Amino acid sequence: MRVAIGVVVAVVVLVIVTLLARKEPPATPNAAMAPQVALSRGSLAPDAVLAIAPRSTPLAPAPGRYALSPTQREFYARNNFAPLYERLSKGPRTPEESWMLARILEHCAMIPDERPRGQAHPIKPVVEERRAKLAGALMAGDPDRSKRLAAFDAMMRDPCEGLSQLKSTREEINQLDRDAAAAGDVKARLALLRQDLRAQPVERSPDGTTFAPQVNDEQKALILQSLASSDPTTAMEGVMSLAFTFRNASLRDPDGRPIDLGVLRNAATLVACDSGYPCGADAPQVANACVYSGRCDALSMRDYLLYYAESPHDSQVLARYENALREGAATGQSSFFNFSPEPSPLTAMFQ
Repeated sequence: MRVAIGVVVAVVVLVIVTLLARKEPPATPNAAMAPQVALSRGSLAPDAVLAIAPRSTPLAPAPGRYALSPTQREFYARNNFAPLYERLSKGPRTPEESWMLARILEHCAMIPDERPRGQAHPIKPVVEERRAKLAGALMAGDPDRSKRLAAFDAMMRDPCEGLSQLKSTREEINQLDRDAAAAGDVKARLALLRQDLRAQPVERSPDGTTFAPQVNDEQKALILQSLASSDPTTAMEGVMSLAFTFRNASLRDPDGRPIDLGVLRNAATLVACDSGYPCGADAPQVANACVYSGRCDALSMRDYLLYYAESPHDSQVLARYENALREGAATGQSSFFNFSPEPSPLTAMFQ
């Protein structure tokens, strides 16, 4: 009898253990992330990106140390330069406003011996025809139809409307920059730096290779100063100055790796977003991607870059650059960015 009872108990215990072993583990919030539960932050497997989605509501800018002035907001919004031009052209102006006036003339005015910038934007009938063709190519049931048409309208907005008869000269523009630079405006100094780089004689090797321009120590110091500016739009201008690439220098990170200038440009833009720079769904990069590629789910520049534009690797590099720019803005100096006397690998291959 005791043996029989012992056998029954053993069977019951075995059944209970078997059932417990078969019990399903608790469901994770996202099935695609289940294999990553035991992994630490920063160590997710590549397939973790399958769980990423953009926000459904616009991302509010983080509070920044620097806030764009009303005039800066009007200038960078690029909705309509005409009222701003009328005010700035009459003066008096701050040094930065002289730099702004120079950029409006550069973008909108007819300048002898240069591209007719005032005619660079498609005329209204052409814009209307293109919009009609876009509308015809989008199916009525396309969930992104209205978003793409709205993005097209934002993208094709002409900031020079009302300034079609505006004329200027390169000397007038340069003088505005010289006056602003003499009064201490760093963006104007960077504009003159770029003019100096453009003016360097074109040098070619015997095989026809064109050499990149050279940058001197004073110019390098100016670029590094801009990358540590508390005004994020000045940092953006500094990044633009790096777009030339140089044959006698390249910007490097603390480990000696060449800086990815495209990623740095995006990092500088994200820092500016927190100060009031236009970074919503109608920002040029975001609107263009919606119109041409149907990438319409991102409602901010940050979501667009991290969801659509940058790879996971580039997103991590972007975060490093963004942190370095923020540190520079807070302290007035940065040890992250440094110039090396060697050209970038890409430039070096074609020297």
